[in-house]
Amino acid sequence: WDTVIKLTWDMNRGKATPLSNNERLFILNSITERIRLDKRDAFDYRDIDICIDNDNPGMVEARIGDTRVLTRVACDVVVPKSHRPREGVLYFQVELTPLASPMFDSSSKNSQTAVEVCRLLERTIRDSRAVDLESLCIVTSEKVWEIRVYVNILDHCGNLIDCAAIATITALKHFKRPDVSMCGQEITIHPVTERLPVPLTVYHIPLCVTFAFFREGDYLLVDPTDKEEEVMDGRLIVGANEHREICAMHLAGGVAILPEQIVRCFQIAAAKCKEHTAIIQEALTRQAGSLPSPLQEVREMHRTVEESNSEMSTLQHKKDGGEATLQPDQTGKTNVIMLDANTAILGTQVGNPWDPPSNSASSDEDILIIDTIRPPAAVVEDKSSKVTKDGGSRKKKPPVTQPDSEEDDVVILNPGNIPPAKETNDKVTQSKTSDPLVSRKRARRKKKK
Repeated sequence: WDTVIKLTWDMNRGKATPLSNNERLFILNSITERIRLDKRDAFDYRDIDICIDNDNPGMVEARIGDTRVLTRVACDVVVPKSHRPREGVLYFQVELTPLASPMFDSSSKNSQTAVEVCRLLERTIRDSRAVDLESLCIVTSEKVWEIRVYVNILDHCGNLIDCAAIATITALKHFKRPDVSMCGQEITIHPVTERLPVPLTVYHIPLCVTFAFFREGDYLLVDPTDKEEEVMDGRLIVGANEHREICAMHLAGGVAILPEQIVRCFQIAAAKCKEHTAIIQEALTRQAGSLPSPLQEVREMHRTVEESNSEMSTLQHKKDGGEATLQPDQTGKTNVIMLDANTAILGTQVGNPWDPPSNSASSDEDILIIDTIRPPAAVVEDKSSKVTKDGGSRKKKPPVTQPDSEEDDVVILNPGNIPPAKETNDKVTQSKTSDPLVSRKRARRKKKK
């Protein structure tokens, strides 16, 4: 008997217990009467829950009922493919272990189920251009980022592909790669402590919706369980996004489907993808709100410094004519000086350190002293008043003051104030200084002397 029990255990090891004929008949009759074992309607999903790890970007666990999938995203710098030198690499790996279901053994890494799930994820996410692979290029034909997505099935209770798609796209949205800078031919990958990581560019959120057909395609269900998958005749997996765009389609089983049923499945998949996208966005928003932002951390640090300084210093802020009069603490300890409502100085120095040192005299006195020391401006006398031959004399013009700067060479004359010369038969001797150009030349010559 020991030998028989051992042989029986070896034959059943790694295999799930099959359903009996009575169980199969009961499930099919319930579906025919539009009754499901978990009291759901035909087009209802089980409860969807998404858990995001705050400490590890790209670590997401998704649940659809009792089905659980854990997804982890990692990155590395590799050489790009020869036929796509400007694009990064997006790689998927699905692992099935006996922990998820007895039907999986330790050597089922390359089993048919794992290959099917991996291929559907590639067609739905990578082939639909949901992730911008060109943004992952560092140096063309030399270095690009490789994004590796590890999908681990924790519990298999039906509808693996839908749960894996939700976990994968959420992990890609949550993942952030290190920042890269180039200086000549040198490439530097900055750690998180130096620069903030860069999120991936995700254009849209493609998801999968699984339809199960029974009784040769006469009955249709959404989100089948593991027991419903054992008695179904075939299934249709539709990959779509919230914009009603079809990304992928996979038909498995030997059931024949009418074109009207395919169109109906597309319409249901578009509605379900929109609902699931809202759940993913809500989970990402909730996770982002739970993390403190860098500005909040800086404000907390400044608040701690201010609280410690308030016990060591005395601050008095008075407003006189829009200016603040500050009286810092005279103990020599660190003070906080408020210049205005939004500006402050933290330190032991009083006032602006960039200002020049001031004497005991006021600013008005300093200006007055400077004015008294300044040399007087050059005065150019106008010698245009000369006696004409007829004995008449012209009125003398006031002196013209030249500026101190050598750049201001223009002398402003007002020709309207000069009376016109009298017309006589005799020749009038005019002064050379009546010409503005001659006046400027004399002024410059005198200034140089």
